[in-house]
Amino acid sequence: MMAFALVEVVMIVVGIVMANQLEEQKELREVTEVAEVLFREVLDDLEEDCWAAFGPIWRNRSDNGLADILYNLERTNQDVVENAFSIYYMLRFPAEFDVNTEGYDALVKLHERLPQDLLELYQKLNSLMAKNEEILECNRRYKDIIYANMEHNIKTLPWWNRSTHTGKPEPEAIPWMMSEECLAQTHLVVDVSSQLAGATERFRVGAIDLYDDIKEVIGDTSESPGYMDYGFLYDSLSLSMLGSYRLSDTTIFDSKGKWDLTLFEDDGLLFASYEGGDTLRLTRSGYRQYAFPGPLIELYFPEEEHIKVAKWTIQKDWVYLKSD
Repeated sequence: MMAFALVEVVMIVVGIVMANQLEEQKELREVTEVAEVLFREVLDDLEEDCWAAFGPIWRNRSDNGLADILYNLERTNQDVVENAFSIYYMLRFPAEFDVNTEGYDALVKLHERLPQDLLELYQKLNSLMAKNEEILECNRRYKDIIYANMEHNIKTLPWWNRSTHTGKPEPEAIPWMMSEECLAQTHLVVDVSSQLAGATERFRVGAIDLYDDIKEVIGDTSESPGYMDYGFLYDSLSLSMLGSYRLSDTTIFDSKGKWDLTLFEDDGLLFASYEGGDTLRLTRSGYRQYAFPGPLIELYFPEEEHIKVAKWTIQKDWVYLKSD
C-alpha cells in the first residue's frame, strides 16, 4: 500500500510539474508571438526615424552653406539677395527630430518575460532609446536659441514682423543680413543645429544596426528601404581615394601631424585612420560610424588630388591634400 501511495504521489507531482511546464511553454509562446509583433512595429518605427533623421542632418548642411555666404568677406548684396529667404528661414524656424517610441514602450511592459534572443534585442533597443534624452535636449536648446533671436528681432526690427506675416524677407532684411548682429545669430543657430545633427546621426547609425539585428532574429527577409543601409559601396571611387592625406594650410587649422589621415579598405569598407590611432568608418551616404572619437568626417568627396570634408560647425571645410 505504501508503494502504491508513493507511486501515486510521484505521479501527481510529475503531473503538476508537466502541467506547469506546458503552461510556461504556452505562456512563452504567447509572449514570443506578441513580442515579435511589437518588434515588427519597432522596425516600422526605426524606418520612420531614419527617414526623419535626414531633416536635421541636411538642415545643418544647408545652414553651414548659408553661414559660409554670410561670413565671406567678399560677399555681395546679390549673394545675400539670392539666399535671403533661406537665411530668414534658418533664423526663423528650428529643426527638430522626434524619436518614435510606441513599439519600445509596449516592449517595456513584457521584456522580463522574453526569451533570451528577444531579450538581447530588447536590451539593444533600450540602449538605443537612451539616446533620445540627448536628442530631446538638443531639440530644446535649438528652439530656445531660435525663440530668443526671434523675440529680440520682433522687438527691435519693425520689418521682421512683416516678414513673419508674409513669410518672406522685406527689403530691409538685406542690409541687416550683412550686419554683425545677423552673423552672431547665425553662429548660434548653426552651433545648435550641428549639435542636433550630430546626435541625430549617432541615433541613426545605431538604429540601422539594430534594425538589421531585429530582422535577422525574427526571420524577416523582406527587402529593406535603401536608406536603411549606411554601408560604403566599395568600388572604383574608393580605390581612387586610398592613400595618405594631410590637412591643407588653407583651412582654419594648420597642418599638424594629428590631422594627417590614411584611407584604407578592409572587408569592403572604407576607413580613415589618424596618426593618433583614432579610426572612423566612412560610408556611402557620407555618414560616419565611430570606432574611436576623432576629427569629424561627416561628408566627404574627392576633388582631383585631395578630399574635401564637409563640416558640422561654423568652422570652414577641411581640405585634405593627398601626400606623395
